[in-house]
Amino acid sequence: MAEQLTSVRFDTDTLAQLRAIAEVHDSNVASEVRKAVSEYVSRTVGDPEFEAKAQASVAERRDRVSRLLAANRK
Repeated sequence: MAEQLTSVRFDTDTLAQLRAIAEVHDSNVASEVRKAVSEYVSRTVGDPEFEAKAQASVAERRDRVSRLLAANRK
């Protein structure tokens, strides 16, 4: 999978903590952030409440698009 660059801003204290964590892990801030985000995504996608919200969101968008198309057929 191709990587893409994005920017994230952290307050001074959080960045200092991330740098310290990276130093202890003999890593860098970018790697620590990627690891944290990957863990968050895994937890979130695996959460049944999130899945229910996602399904509801998909259904709402589908309904909205269907109404739009129906209105333009008249």
